[in-house]
Amino acid sequence: MHLNTQIMKNCFYFLLFMLLCIQSFSQSTEEILKQGNNKIQTSDFKGAIEEYSKIINIDKANYNAYIMRAEAFKKLNMFKDALADYNKALEIKPSDGNTYFLKGLLYYNFEKYKEAIYNFTLALQNDSKISKSYYYRGLSYKEIENFKLSEVDLKTYINQFPSDTSALFNLGEIYDDNEEYVMAIEAFNKVLAIDSSNFNAYFFRASDYDIIEKYDEAIKDYTKAIQFKPDFIDAYFNRAYIYDELKKYELAIIDYSKVIELAPHSADALYNRGLDKVQTGMKSEGCADFKRASELGEKAAKTYFKNNCKDCLIK
Repeated sequence: MHLNTQIMKNCFYFLLFMLLCIQSFSQSTEEILKQGNNKIQTSDFKGAIEEYSKIINIDKANYNAYIMRAEAFKKLNMFKDALADYNKALEIKPSDGNTYFLKGLLYYNFEKYKEAIYNFTLALQNDSKISKSYYYRGLSYKEIENFKLSEVDLKTYINQFPSDTSALFNLGEIYDDNEEYVMAIEAFNKVLAIDSSNFNAYFFRASDYDIIEKYDEAIKDYTKAIQFKPDFIDAYFNRAYIYDELKKYELAIIDYSKVIELAPHSADALYNRGLDKVQTGMKSEGCADFKRASELGEKAAKTYFKNNCKDCLIK
């Protein structure tokens, strides 16, 4: 009886010891994980990797450590190491949709779009609530120019998050790629209804108005884009081009001059301004622009200068 009592005591003390060890072990890994996370917050990614590696050396099945170390590897553009950690995390949790999503993002960031699509699909199969998978799968389809499937995914995402201007903007670009310019304008309208200072949306909508020959609307939108981004070179250039189409050469000259001010080596702007100056009776000034444009490699300017500027005295 005494022997049995002693054995029971020994068992009790052993179990107590094991419980304390497990508790201590759990606390230590959690503390190390917090230290790693803090280092990620301060962009000390190498330091974070060291902390997460400590956990993995203690506990080979620590899912969180693999996930966080993969994120740190990704920040350092260490693709293979990040991928290896995501795969290890999936060995621990084979049906975790979030891990497939993160793995898809890794492929997307490194421009491996087909692999990204595959993993975003697995993410949705394992967890349909990961809505961002629709968004990034849509962007991945867009990158490989599968615009129809891209449209489907972005619309699915937008149905859940109708105020996401990035998704709406990308949908507008897809319509542009499909030459569905009226639909693109509608998408950019929605962007601007949410964010009235989005100069890129004004620019793209202006381009669409230009294509469907609604020049007044295009000019207004290019002007809005310039209002919010005063150094928007392409907006000045495109607005000038429309002024050319409308034979408003003086206004075009002003815009081309602004382009040249912002980008002095813009041969196209110099050549076009030269043409407008000739149209408005300023041939000598126009020939000066042709000469500068030809020196920058603009072949049309060189030909025009050679054939039409012999009577101009240009040093």
